[in-house]
Amino acid sequence: MAALSEANAVIRVLDAIGRVSGDAQLPSATIIRKLDDEYRRLRRRLAAEFPSLYEKISASTTLTTTSTITKPTDCEFIRVVEKQLGSYWYPLQAAPSLNRDLVEELAFYEIGTAIQILPTASAAGVYRIIYVASPATAVTTYDVPDGVEGIIIEETAAWARQRHNEMDQVKYHKEEARRIWDEAYMGLWNRYGSHGRSAMNEVAY
Repeated sequence: MAALSEANAVIRVLDAIGRVSGDAQLPSATIIRKLDDEYRRLRRRLAAEFPSLYEKISASTTLTTTSTITKPTDCEFIRVVEKQLGSYWYPLQAAPSLNRDLVEELAFYEIGTAIQILPTASAAGVYRIIYVASPATAVTTYDVPDGVEGIIIEETAAWARQRHNEMDQVKYHKEEARRIWDEAYMGLWNRYGSHGRSAMNEVAY
């Protein structure tokens, strides 16, 4: 994974647009805010395509008298909920959005910051959550696969050109960002795949 710092990213953006530090229209703090936005956007795109890049497994939760599990605080989205049976972890199916009370086999659904296990009468047991972690609130480095960090730079450079009213240059940076993604995509696919159920036991419950 690349570990591009905010300070280095600012320098690369200024280099890309032929400016130097101290540009009145592009103070470093403003560039960093835009870099952070582009980083979060790229990371969510990567997580959607290659979820195992940012996948985490929660600590186990034991349910006895309740049927609700609290989501991890850094949860971007749930990949699957698993129940421990002996030495194995079995994935639960997602409950339908309608007629949840009619669910007969173990299932789960999300409600706010919680996960509800159905049917309630069968909820007792040990569970864990496999999820994709959200980007940190305070960004210090851009943790994306090596080479892909160029997308953050080029998208920010396109925005910087717009601030300088250099609209004829915006397309170039947008095309560079697209080229970097296209060139990196198959390498990421071969390494991570899409893995619709990565890190999960495929045995149906």
